[in-house]
Amino acid sequence: MNKTLANHLLATQAGLQASYDIAKTHHHKGLKGTCREQFVHQFLSQHIPSLYEVLSGEIVDSDGRTSPQQDVIIHNPSIPKMTTSPLTSVVLAEGAVAAIEVKSQLKSKEEIVEVLMEVGQVKALKKEESSGFYRPTALENDGKAWEDNSVRSIVIAYESGSMELFKTTLGEFYAKSQPRECVDLIILLDRGVIGKSDGLLFEPDPAWSPPPPPTPFSAKEVENRLIYLYFYLFRVLTRYGANSFYELRSHLV
Repeated sequence: MNKTLANHLLATQAGLQASYDIAKTHHHKGLKGTCREQFVHQFLSQHIPSLYEVLSGEIVDSDGRTSPQQDVIIHNPSIPKMTTSPLTSVVLAEGAVAAIEVKSQLKSKEEIVEVLMEVGQVKALKKEESSGFYRPTALENDGKAWEDNSVRSIVIAYESGSMELFKTTLGEFYAKSQPRECVDLIILLDRGVIGKSDGLLFEPDPAWSPPPPPTPFSAKEVENRLIYLYFYLFRVLTRYGANSFYELRSHLV
């Protein structure tokens, strides 16, 4: 474990939670939501490679499908986008590397299902390989857990229900779903992390109950949740393949 990195991200996580607690003192719901998203924007802008930009807005694909409004989009600026206001953009699916939903709380089954339905609309977007400017990276094709080229979908919640609630809800919701249709990573800032069991960040979880859907998930109640977001994004945003990631995984474990 890289203690310098771990301590930095742990302190940053505490700062995110403290900023969120301050935002909760505001009575206007929209203001609280804006603050919540800005904290994540700031964290990502300070930690992802400079080759990418952090936006908010919608994602569209070549078939005309449009995502819901996304709190955070990690975008490849070498691919065109349409800026609709100083704060929002419409980006092509080929340029959207990841979409992040930031929630104040996910404490009920209904709240979890609602965000998973939003995730489904993002995962349904198609990246057109014959578009002339997009090609799947080596990363997107380097292993079974990464065999699709869908927009990566991440959910971040400041307050959450029990891990058992998430396990049950995910198991039911994704009972007949394929890997590319499922959320990729859930960060519960007050509790832990849930991700697809890829054998790298997340090992298969034999204790998952009820039995996992076709896409096995792994849940971890850990103190340092941001370090998992950091390394997940590292793998997504760089062109390192699985072997290189194993070399760098020592910073995490």
